Amino acid sequence: MLSEYGGPGGVDVIRGVAFQLAQALSDVVDLVVDGEGDAVVIEGAVDVVDYEVLDRGGRRIAVRQAKTRQEPRTWGASELSRILCSWGEVADAAEAEFAFVTDAQLNDSGRRLDELINAMRAEPDEHVLRRTAATLGRGGVQLPPLDVIRRVRILTRMGTTESILGQAAMRILTLLQQARLAALEDAENAVNALFKRLFLIGGNVDLKRRTISRADVLTALGLSEASLRGGAPWSQEVVASYRAAVQEDSLRRSGFVPLDVVPIASAPRVLRFLEGPQRNGQGPQNLDAVLEEETAALVGATGQGKTRALRYLAGKAAQRGLVPVVFQAAGHASGALPRRVRHAIEERLGGLLTAGAVQYALADPGLLLLIDGVSEVDEDTRAALAADLQQLRTQRPVQLVATGRDLPLTIAGARRGELCAL
Repeated sequence: MLSEYGGPGGVDVIRGVAFQLAQALSDVVDLVVDGEGDAVVIEGAVDVVDYEVLDRGGRRIAVRQAKTRQEPRTWGASELSRILCSWGEVADAAEAEFAFVTDAQLNDSGRRLDELINAMRAEPDEHVLRRTAATLGRGGVQLPPLDVIRRVRILTRMGTTESILGQAAMRILTLLQQARLAALEDAENAVNALFKRLFLIGGNVDLKRRTISRADVLTALGLSEASLRGGAPWSQEVVASYRAAVQEDSLRRSGFVPLDVVPIASAPRVLRFLEGPQRNGQGPQNLDAVLEEETAALVGATGQGKTRALRYLAGKAAQRGLVPVVFQAAGHASGALPRRVRHAIEERLGGLLTAGAVQYALADPGLLLLIDGVSEVDEDTRAALAADLQQLRTQRPVQLVATGRDLPLTIAGARRGELCAL
């Protein structure tokens, strides 16, 4: 018995389903993640619909039927016309884009039909459409109305299911890297998660349960609306505006007196807050000396001014031409460093950055991370923060100032370098 996918049942049916879902996933990235789609339906209410993308009003934007065939089988005008006529009978066929997607070649009549469809899109002519259709196949073919034909496409996408998913993974990797440091493995895991989700919902008998929303698509891919939004690029003008905003914020922080610190014998070197008369005959240094260190920890009791010290240092760093970014250690999760840096910069700027700007910010040679409350978070949060910092350090040097109440725990969060204690 032959299946609708052009071969014996069983293996070819599975192969056809896999091809259909891979194509659906690929189109989801284009039509939902990068486009205006708000939901995807797998296996629509009519047989000609393998998957469709809906807008926020529930209207069809794009409809697809995806079929695979083993070589040397091809598609001809007679088979294709029957599919197009089936689509033409759907009530809103003239309002949505329909595409027949296949991994097989078109034969001579199939190519002529494709050429006719493209010609009607460019120069619609009912008479030419019917006259040419009468010459296709054996004895001519029937085609749907002209306004439907003009919104139809025949797409030949060569490649295996695995290669299709691999191409989707590369596109998703680019999207992931707009929001955080991501590797190909992260993109492949995202593809697998979405592929599994599409497979599971596609087997549901309830049409409503065969629908996946844009929000669910983004969640499965590990993306967010914020990471896809547009905004300002990481340009010299934006950097200058950001430094000015940081300096202004630092000046608004009243009640903070720049502290003096003295070096004490320790390895790594520790700078102690100068209390009372100078000791050990060593000269005091202004807190600004912390900015000379690659990694520093400001450690002190509650209320001693650690947070205000970070804001002060951020202002001084901005004056020196650095790019200081201040954020709390609390709430950090694995892989969240790029997102948190981006949000901290956007908050100070009072506007959005482009999705890819955070990559340039993280690569900026003047980047200075000032992280507050490192010792106050739990061990898992501190470990996630340390791992993200270490991953960034593998790519480039990172200047860091961290604060906390406990010296060893703050060191664990910073994980290397010189230390300063308040």
